[in-house]
Amino acid sequence: MSYRLEKYAHTLRAALADILGRESLDPGLRRLTVVSVRPAPDLKRVTVSVACPAGGEQAALEGLRGAAGFLKKLLARKMILRSMPELVFEIAPPPDAPPGPAAAGPQ
Repeated sequence: MSYRLEKYAHTLRAALADILGRESLDPGLRRLTVVSVRPAPDLKRVTVSVACPAGGEQAALEGLRGAAGFLKKLLARKMILRSMPELVFEIAPPPDAPPGPAAAGPQ
């Protein structure tokens, strides 16, 4: 990833974490932790990985998808960009999880 994309991702991650932690009205979203942000090379889409308490993954994804427009509006106020990217959310795997089948190699 280029320096420009890394800087963009870091700034976006910090702003999104601040919004979820302080400005979100949904208590379920306040418990989420932004783990990583991966922007597309054209900056039109951003994949946001979040960690949540066990058992609440599906509810967290539904809450984030429902609040995507609101989060995008608040991000636009915090960051000065030509256009705001589309936010795509995913649940980050737990740090102690074994690697997926693709990482294990052929058998």
